[in-house]
Formats: sequence, structure tokens, C-alpha cells
Amino acid sequence: MRILVVTTELHQEGSGGGGIYVYEMCKELVRQGHDVEVITSLEPRIRVIPGWESRSPFKIHDITLNKKPIIGALAWSIKACLLSSRLIRTKRYGVVSVQSPFCHMYPVLYCGKVPLIATVQGGFGLGNPRHSLLRRVFHFLRDLASFMRASTIIVLNHSTRHELARWGISQEKIAYVPNGVEWERFVERSEGCRLRKSFRIPKDAIVVLYLGRIDPSKGVEMLLDAVQMIAKIRSDIWTMVAGDGPLLPRLAKNYAHQDNVVFTGFLSQADKTELYKESDLFVFPSQGGEGMPTVLLEAMASGLPIISTRVAGAVEIVENGFGRLVPCGDATQLAEAILELTRDRERLRTMGFCARKCAERYDWSIVVQHMLVVFETASRSKLG
Repeated sequence: MRILVVTTELHQEGSGGGGIYVYEMCKELVRQGHDVEVITSLEPRIRVIPGWESRSPFKIHDITLNKKPIIGALAWSIKACLLSSRLIRTKRYGVVSVQSPFCHMYPVLYCGKVPLIATVQGGFGLGNPRHSLLRRVFHFLRDLASFMRASTIIVLNHSTRHELARWGISQEKIAYVPNGVEWERFVERSEGCRLRKSFRIPKDAIVVLYLGRIDPSKGVEMLLDAVQMIAKIRSDIWTMVAGDGPLLPRLAKNYAHQDNVVFTGFLSQADKTELYKESDLFVFPSQGGEGMPTVLLEAMASGLPIISTRVAGAVEIVENGFGRLVPCGDATQLAEAILELTRDRERLRTMGFCARKCAERYDWSIVVQHMLVVFETASRSKLG
């Protein structure tokens, strides 16, 4: 099948899981023998790498995205629609796959005859904590209009399915396909402690890891509140906050005195993979607005037990055999859960084994098979 993908986020590594999701999905589709082309906006750091285009496993059509709010997004969407119209006239695509919210106004403007499949990357509705009320209303109306235009909607969790139904979207249009993970890349445990040594973490310490974007919606401040409670009881638990984001400078300054807290800043994909393997427990304190977090699947594939807040996506994959769910914003319960799971190191290892086995179900080779069923059904229905 020939597939046209439209998204402004596409990368092998970065602070957001959306771009990684699209890249890994497209890579696996190509590996399974499908022809994939992507209309996107590459980050400046990618454009300057010599030979980046020849190294991509799929063809990329790069449209520069102007960062001006609304105007830039609208201009990109118009250019993407014009380009996709030209491509559709010359090539026979089975489906056009757009990633919401990473395609801006494209689905609303789309007028092609090829079935449009919209994938809901994050949460849907007015309760997303990542944006102001005005932006939430705008994004909600834009996405609702987009979903009305789509022939099929892929959701990463069942909470989003229910939310879409509440706003009048037919259940027959909605298909559940979970996020995926490149399972084999994470399963080998690290024998060394390179990153621990570089950040001067004691060899016998228990390392609690947060990895992701550092912004208010991710709940990192809640985790650090819990860390302060834990430090009064135990000194062998260290917390690594890995990633970049708007809150990093302030948090790094405020917690500079805390010996058992390390802020790594931005890490390469190789270092992130290594950091999972050198850690003992993964914490995901998000405040909401999630689809199915990539970092949770990566941590599970790496053999890490999980503590997460009760947010969409996490509630569907975190099982009691290898994890715990705590309320959003409750630092006390988070601290209690960390203390409970770190009480017995052998138990941590057993839980990590269970997490790895669970993550195997989400390997991209399996997830893409489910996705292709959706694509092929949409393509056949249009032909019929």
C-alpha cells in the first residue's frame, strides 16, 4: 500500500513523543513492504545534517513551518494541502494519514478523494492542562472539525474514544490502535554505569527516573515535592530528571541544594536508552492530556517498574504486577508509592521483568499490523 502521512512533528529523538511515534510508525510500515511518503516540517538541526534525506527510510517532503501563531500554522496547512493534491494526482495512495494535533488545519482544508485517517496523538477535549482556556477552545473546535472530515479516527486509548463519542462522533468511525515501541532496542540491560558515574550517583543507590518534557503539564514539580518527603526518610534514593523544557532552568536552580536530585538536560537517543537501563524505577507524574506515552512503553521495555498518575493511556497499560497508579497532583501518595516499591530490590527486579513482558505486546511490528487493518478497510470502503 502507498501511504501519505501529514505531520509537522517527525524525529527519531526529541522531548516530545509525537514525532517519535510518527517516525517509528513510518519506519515499520516501510520495513513491512509499504511505500510511505511524509509531508512534514523538519527541525532546523535536521536540515543541516549532510545526507539526512538519503538516510531516511521513507521519502520526506519538507515544508518550513513559520512559528507565528495561527498565521504560521494556517500557511503551512495550505502549502501541505496544495502539495498533497499534486501528489495524489500523480500517485495512487491508499490512505492519507494525518496526525492530530500535528497537522494544524490540514484536515479541515483537505479536499482529496483518498480516505483521510486522523490519529489522535494526545487527549481530546477542553480539559487539556497544557494550554490556556482560549487555546483549548480553539484546538478543540479545530480538532472536532477535523474529525468530522476524517473517514476514520485512530485513538491511542479508550478514554479518547469515549470523549469523541460524547461530542457526537460515531463509534463506527473510531478505531483503537495503541502506541508502539521498538522493543528489542531496550531489552538488553546495561552492564556498566557510565551515566551514573558521570552524574556522580553512588553505585548502590536506587535511581528513580523521570524522562520527558519539563513543563507544567508533566507534573515534574509534584515529583520533586515527593522527593523532598522521601529524602527525610531515606538517603539511598536518587532522582534523575531527564529532558528539556520551559521549567528546567527554574527547577534546576531551586533544587541545586538537593544532593539526591540530578537534572540531565537534553539527552541523545543513545543516552536516553542507556539511562533507562541504568535506572531502577520510572515515574510518570503527568497531569493529563496524554494519548499513550511513548516513554512509558520505552521504560517498560527496558525492564523498569512504573509509577504513573491516573491519566489516559497510562491507566490502560500500567498493571499492578509491575506498577502503581496514583492521583494527579498528590505528592504524598507518589512518595508513598516510591517508598513501597523501593523497599525490596529483588521485588523491583521481578516487577521489571513483568513490565518488559507486557511491553512486548506493543512492539511496532505488532502495532503496525493492527494499523494496516484500519488503513486497508478505509481504502477498500472508498474503492467500493
